[in-house]
Amino acid sequence: ECEKLQTEEAVKNLQYNMPIDFARRVVQQKLPTGIYRVGADGKIILTTELVDENGHLTYYKNGILTKDAGLIEYKGDYYYIDDAGQAVENGKYDVIKHNNLKPAGTYRFDEDAKMILTTELVEEEDGKLYYYIDGRLSDTADLIKYGEDYYWIQENGTALTNAKIEVGEGDLLDAGTYRVGEDAKVILTTEVVKEKDGKYYYYENGKLGKDAGLIAYNSAYYYITANGTAVTNKEMEVEKTNGLLPVGTYRFDKEGKADLSTELVEGEDGKLYYYVNGALAEDAGLIEYEGNYYYITADGSAVTSTTMLVVKTNNLFPVDNYEFGEDGKMVIREGIYEGYYYEGGARTAAGLVK
Repeated sequence: ECEKLQTEEAVKNLQYNMPIDFARRVVQQKLPTGIYRVGADGKIILTTELVDENGHLTYYKNGILTKDAGLIEYKGDYYYIDDAGQAVENGKYDVIKHNNLKPAGTYRFDEDAKMILTTELVEEEDGKLYYYIDGRLSDTADLIKYGEDYYWIQENGTALTNAKIEVGEGDLLDAGTYRVGEDAKVILTTEVVKEKDGKYYYYENGKLGKDAGLIAYNSAYYYITANGTAVTNKEMEVEKTNGLLPVGTYRFDKEGKADLSTELVEGEDGKLYYYVNGALAEDAGLIEYEGNYYYITADGSAVTSTTMLVVKTNNLFPVDNYEFGEDGKMVIREGIYEGYYYEGGARTAAGLVK
């Protein structure tokens, strides 16, 4: 219209009257008060759409700029409109005004302002893993399987790290106590582990192996008690051997490993006790150990400072009376000693001897 006018004054007059004419048409059409757009043809745009304005998507509903609209659906995607009428983008937002489109909660929106609706574990700027279900940050403590691994999700949506968890009946794993590592994955190995309290704990396929009894791990044997810990620095009767060793009395060292040596050991009571392949050898009878001979009684200890009839000789000596010293060693005398004649340590009625 400006091009049709012949004078500058006429152009100025038209420019002055255009806003008045626009306002008059708004009144005539009885449009709600608000901010509208006018197209190149001078017509008021009355569509519902998201419009890119200065690099941000702005929401117009029935032509009017709509502020604080909350969650909207537009062309198959979801957007959250803030109090400026713009769609939020590149971040995590609490969707409170959800307009029954999605459950209220925390959601992420991408650089195009679209709501991200995936189910995934996401490492965020704070280094923590966050779990989203259909786009919404989880708010329930639960065990999940993601990929080939298991994670424990806390009520704030983050995956737990460096801790123990209790898994209940009917969950994804057998009920019991498990560990989660620094990477938040549930540890499913079978191993004996020294923990912060200094105790050794046994885990079988990740689960704390309570009351497991005797177990074999890394070429050693451990005895696991009712709380899942290995006995240490102790001698004990082992009945629950799980077929690994004979039932018997065994010693376990400071690391919980069974001592499987064959040896004579001085006990706390000062007596010498005889162990064969780690087990206390009760009522072993006459034995040879490091070039000496000892007699082992019913409690596994060696006799001392006595002379006795040795019947259970284990074919080491003939049945006879033998003397054992203070150190438990058989005194092997030959010839005449204190008026008696000895052969191979045994007092012998040999008749006339030279």
